[in-house]
Amino acid sequence: YIFCIFWIFFEILYLYEISGNNLIYRRIGTYVLAERLAGINHLALFIIRSRELIATAVIAFILVILLHTKILLSKSARRVLLVTAVFSTAVSVILSLLNSRGQMLSLLFFCIFSIILLSSPAFGLRKKLILVGAIGLLFLIGIYSTFVIANLRTVNYNLSSHFFSDLLDPTFSFQQDSTQQANHEWVNRFDCLNLITILEPNLEQQGYADGTAWVQPALVAVGPFLGIDVSKYKSAANTTAKTYLMANYTNLNSGDYPSCTLTDIYGNFGFISFIFAALFFALIFSLLKLIFLKTNNLRYIFFGLVFAWFLFPFEQEFITYLIGWIRYIPIVIILLFFIPSNKVVNNLLQNVKI
Repeated sequence: YIFCIFWIFFEILYLYEISGNNLIYRRIGTYVLAERLAGINHLALFIIRSRELIATAVIAFILVILLHTKILLSKSARRVLLVTAVFSTAVSVILSLLNSRGQMLSLLFFCIFSIILLSSPAFGLRKKLILVGAIGLLFLIGIYSTFVIANLRTVNYNLSSHFFSDLLDPTFSFQQDSTQQANHEWVNRFDCLNLITILEPNLEQQGYADGTAWVQPALVAVGPFLGIDVSKYKSAANTTAKTYLMANYTNLNSGDYPSCTLTDIYGNFGFISFIFAALFFALIFSLLKLIFLKTNNLRYIFFGLVFAWFLFPFEQEFITYLIGWIRYIPIVIILLFFIPSNKVVNNLLQNVKI
């Protein structure tokens, strides 16, 4: 109860801050968005960033509890958990519809993977079929939602008689002149190695960055904890290694160019760094497996889901995996404090298997 009440309160604070700081709709350009974020006070920024970092893991955590702790959970407790999950999911889905197809699909896939990963052997055939059907329905809704988001960016906003029919038509965006460019963008996002091929000739000619590209993102990540003012980097949108590499090794001027985890480590150290990246991910996924083996403890499950969500986005930079976890520490500590860890609660988890 305390965990759910705190999280709903935190969600309300989040909605208050993003509405007060005009951050509900964020497709306003990289630099304009950076300026708005740079002008926010530290407490508001903490609330906004913390919620966006951890909300999906919280939703997955509640879904796992609802699906696998049916015994000994009172009806009122299940209702509170369900209301919390629905409210938090609704907030995430609405904001994703406005801003990002990638966020929508990430939320959907991560929750599905979490439910399957922490599956109960006590599920009968009927419940397994219901679960598969529900997941299939969610998948179709998620895919359809991506078309709605694409339409939202293309449809005429004059609220004509065709506005809603165009908005809900999954083929509408494919009928527009910008379709070819949009499809090319999606190909690059899934490829995400395209930027490496653009960087490669100049990097080989001028020499690799040798870690210099990581200075700004490292400073932005740890600066607030050390009392260093990093607002000038945020307002100029110079917070990523990709921005540094694009400015120094390409003629591109877009800070939102598709990239992946290997982009910044390659720009710093070349192709040999791919081997290090492979070993690094082997190590941290092995660690994640060890965490999930402790499935008789709610706090371990929650921490494991947070850790898994931290590893999930393939488009984030490699430097994020090295130091980005620092941003999670305050909110994770707060939420772990509200998660019960007594024997009665943990007995609910005896049937949960990795």
